[in-house]
Amino acid sequence: MLATSTPPSDAITVERFTVAQNNGRLDQLVECYRAVFAGHPWNEWRVCPVCRKKWGISERQLLGDSFEHCGVLVNDYWPASKVLSDIRHEITEKASCWVTILNNNVIGFCWGYPTPLAGFDEKLGLPGAAHAIRSAFGDAELVAYQDELGVLEAYRGRGLAKAMYLARRQDFLSQGLTIGTVRTKRTPPSVTYSWFVNKGYKVVAEYHDADDKVILASNIDELQM
Repeated sequence: MLATSTPPSDAITVERFTVAQNNGRLDQLVECYRAVFAGHPWNEWRVCPVCRKKWGISERQLLGDSFEHCGVLVNDYWPASKVLSDIRHEITEKASCWVTILNNNVIGFCWGYPTPLAGFDEKLGLPGAAHAIRSAFGDAELVAYQDELGVLEAYRGRGLAKAMYLARRQDFLSQGLTIGTVRTKRTPPSVTYSWFVNKGYKVVAEYHDADDKVILASNIDELQM
């Protein structure tokens, strides 16, 4: 039986999702993921395979069906096969994944999973990240790595992301996880960065790269909700 959380409205439900028992929603999740990131503010719809310039879905009329850049056809930024492969890899039995359903369609998603702190540096490609978390929060065998969170643009501002986040947070707490972590861009402030900072997360480690990526962390039982 799929667990559900309190829906933000009578017509919308938030349900647990697993790859093994997905009630036919796997393809819907793939398409929802692609649609979310194709639009504002990510604009990851098409990409030039040569220079990596990207375009959002709002530029669809400009590009048409066969747009070339750098002398080659542009590609899907998130091919369905790539998204499906990532979902199968990330949403394991230990993962906590939640989807928002409206009229039997997926309109939002949220997932994460327990990650051993001993392998945290290697997973994120950032030496010293685990030490920074231990210094800020004490030692722990596992931390909750919060991987994805998105809602279709037409349904934002209704508390759906918060409802899924709370369902995942409660799931993590029930597993004995107390430290939440997330990787995101800080400059310019990404939606993810601003959202988690508003919830009380702090920067604990920095990549010092061109994207200004950082690791945010917090005690997930002490968040500002």
